[in-house]
Amino acid sequence: MGTTHNETFEKVKSMKTQKGFTLIELMVVVAILGIIAVVVMSAMTGSTAPANAQAIRSSATELARAVGYLNVNLGTGLDTSTSSVLTGTSDDLMDVLVKGDSVVSTTYRTQFNQLNMRPLEGKIVANGATYKLGNYTVAFTTASCPSGRVCVTYTPVEDEVVQSLAQKLGETYATTANTTGTSLRWTAIAGKSHTITMVMAP
Repeated sequence: MGTTHNETFEKVKSMKTQKGFTLIELMVVVAILGIIAVVVMSAMTGSTAPANAQAIRSSATELARAVGYLNVNLGTGLDTSTSSVLTGTSDDLMDVLVKGDSVVSTTYRTQFNQLNMRPLEGKIVANGATYKLGNYTVAFTTASCPSGRVCVTYTPVEDEVVQSLAQKLGETYATTANTTGTSLRWTAIAGKSHTITMVMAP
């Protein structure tokens, strides 16, 4: 016996009243959940390299400007080493910029105090005999520093931070050493990091 027209109509009617999602609706929901998962994962594992690169650039700029400011106002030159005329015997210009007048030679202390320079409080901090910017040890260097420039080293700097700096400063990045860069130099990669030198105009 076949189904009657009324029985077929009842089956179709009951199918229309069933609650649930169609295949297309389920596919849209899965796609949206996938997009959300990608966004959340990238936010959770996001790279800090650009932020660290910017922190290094900013501190190097600030240090170079401070050295230039002292030179212009006190005539002390750009020497950042322990033989600087501005510092005591065992101190360098980083000591002056972080600690203030307590390490300025007596010859320049009065003039230095008249400049009313505040130490770089909170940005670069003393860590025993070294200085730190976050996880990076910071120091001035005169080795291979071009005339008229202030050179600041940071170590250990993660490879991805060096890549970010190189890109922003127009240097061609390689894992091998770059000892001739005009604004950024680095040692060959050791482990996952480098020692970098920022070459800055005062």
